[in-house]
Amino acid sequence: MAAVDERLFLILFDWGQRSPVLGAVATVAARGASRVFSSLYLVGLMYLLIVGDDHLGLYILGPALSIALTLTFHRFVQRPRPGVGLPNLRLQKLDVRVRGASFPSKHSVSAFSIAGVIAVRWPALGVAVLVLAAVAAASRVIDGAHYPSDVAAGSVLGLGLVCLLSRVLIAASL
Repeated sequence: MAAVDERLFLILFDWGQRSPVLGAVATVAARGASRVFSSLYLVGLMYLLIVGDDHLGLYILGPALSIALTLTFHRFVQRPRPGVGLPNLRLQKLDVRVRGASFPSKHSVSAFSIAGVIAVRWPALGVAVLVLAAVAAASRVIDGAHYPSDVAAGSVLGLGLVCLLSRVLIAASL
C-alpha cells in the first residue's frame, strides 16, 4: 500500500511541477486554505453565538475533536513527510515551516471538519465548502506537503467525526 501511495504522490507532485498554472494554484490553495477556513469558521461561530443556534455545540465540538484526534494520531504514527520519506525528492516550493508528522493531514482534517459543520448548519453552502475542502486537501499533495493517504485520512476523519457527532447530538436532543 505504501508503494501505491508514494507512486500516486509522485504522479501528482510531478504534475504540479510540470504545470505552472496547477503548481501556482496548488501553492496558493495550500497556503491560503487555513486562512479561508478559519475565516469561514469564525464568521459562522459569531453568527451562531449571536442568534443562539442549536448547532453551536456541533460547530464547536466537531473541529475541536477532529484536531485533538489528529494530534493524537501524530504522536503515535509519526509518519515522515514526503520530503523526508522520499530523500531524492526536490521540494523547491514547499514552505520551510512545513514539518512534523504527516499522517493524517491537519489541513485536511480542519478543512473537512469545518466544511462539515458549515454544511450541516447551512446545507445550501454544503457543496461549495466541501469542494473547497477537497481543493485544499489535494493542494497539499500537489505542493509536496503530504502523501495522498494523509489527506484522504484527514478528510475522512474530519468529515466523518462531524457526521457521527451530528447524529449523536441529534439523537441526544430527541
